[in-house]
Amino acid sequence: MKNKMMKILTLSLAVGLTTTLMAKPNIDNSSAKERTKQMAGEKGMFVKNEVFPRDYF
Repeated sequence: MKNKMMKILTLSLAVGLTTTLMAKPNIDNSSAKERTKQMAGEKGMFVKNEVFPRDYF
């Protein structure tokens, strides 16, 4: 009985630790989005008529 409890506890801790380590950190990337917009430049004249998935596939 004690051995089974130790296995359950160990597995629970391992799953909790891996979930914590794999969780996406909350990083503010608003400055990166602004730089990307600047690098992309001005939008083209046909962008307003474009519907992405349907127009390309």
